[in-house]
Amino acid sequence: MTAFLGLLYIAAGIAETARAIITGDGGIPFWFGSLVGGGGMILLGMLAFRHRPWLSCSLITIGCLAGAIATLWTLVIPVIALVVIVLAVLRAGEEIDRLRSVDE
Repeated sequence: MTAFLGLLYIAAGIAETARAIITGDGGIPFWFGSLVGGGGMILLGMLAFRHRPWLSCSLITIGCLAGAIATLWTLVIPVIALVVIVLAVLRAGEEIDRLRSVDE
């Protein structure tokens, strides 16, 4: 679900940026920054998971919130983002517990 949301944000960011360029509406930094940047942070957070769980959780949370601002009008995507944030926090806690038990 996390990878899906990250890729969805990136695809939506590219589509909205292209639309803004074609129509001349403006808002390119907003659409590109919030959606593509948020999606990129989510995917980077997934890569950092095994070695730094709280860094991963932070990147995923910031990416979800950044993308949720631009997709707030959909109502569904922000709910999915909230679920991803909760799952990221739970997974980070479990991974830290696992790493502590390995060190002992």
